[in-house]
Amino acid sequence: MKLHNTLTILNPDLAHLVRSFHHSLRFADSKEREIYWGHLSTTFRNMVNLKCLTVYFGSSTYRVPLMTTIFRGCKFQLEEFRWTRSGFDLGIEDTIEDDKSSIEFLSTQREIRRLGISMPNWNEEVSPTLCPQLEMLEGDGSTIQVFLRGRSTITELCWAPEVHDPHYASLDSCATELAFVRILSLGGYYPRPALGLLTPHLTRLEELCLSGWGPRNVDLITELEGITSLQKLRVFAWSPGRFMHAGVEAELRAQGTQRGLVERWFRVMPMLCSACFCMDRTMDSSSYLLWKRGEVEPVVTDRIIMAGRR
Repeated sequence: MKLHNTLTILNPDLAHLVRSFHHSLRFADSKEREIYWGHLSTTFRNMVNLKCLTVYFGSSTYRVPLMTTIFRGCKFQLEEFRWTRSGFDLGIEDTIEDDKSSIEFLSTQREIRRLGISMPNWNEEVSPTLCPQLEMLEGDGSTIQVFLRGRSTITELCWAPEVHDPHYASLDSCATELAFVRILSLGGYYPRPALGLLTPHLTRLEELCLSGWGPRNVDLITELEGITSLQKLRVFAWSPGRFMHAGVEAELRAQGTQRGLVERWFRVMPMLCSACFCMDRTMDSSSYLLWKRGEVEPVVTDRIIMAGRR
């Protein structure tokens, strides 16, 4: 509240200087909530030169105002926008209303290049004229398919499956658009689609970061043996995620298994430069084995090496 008071009451001119803003809200029910939303909305209206905005609303039992309400009267033109809300306590009608509001707000933002959003119940077509300069898209499977169709500008995808994601029998409906993707981050807490559904369409893919749960009844090692069709792939990285139990991912952490994979990859994938595998499952830190073309042994690093990451 102190920051909002400064930017709305004490020194509103200061808000004109703000170009990047991250807002994370985690509070329980409060009598001051309506006052808070009013302050937040006024703060955003004062940030006329804002370019990068991240808004995160944690899990709660209260209803977050619509996007069009919070941003009513705002004059900024964002280049990067992430909006994460907890929708687990909302009914389908409520989330559809939220999604309509999101579409209405995004229609005012012509300069967004990087977008992170979740619209799980939105089934209508989203025109490519919405956020026409979009280059990076982050979201659940339903959202990605809705926004991806008809676009050749999106070259980076961050696909984080959610519990409401549909069962994927095919991704042929997005085949043309997937062919433009050069960087793909795929996976999370919930099962992701099988790689075999994606790889035939990822003809330009240069970087692949795989994490979290794989699809049920699909062997991970067999999946990875099949990525040799990605002939333009330069960088591969794998992490099991923090919440996974021991299983086939433990086998993949073994150097012998990794060596067998990467030696074959380097033989048949001429563009591949490096492959990075998580070594441990600790909550606070992770170590990775980095295999590089031309080097016999891997080196240990404390982070995933992805050339395209910002």
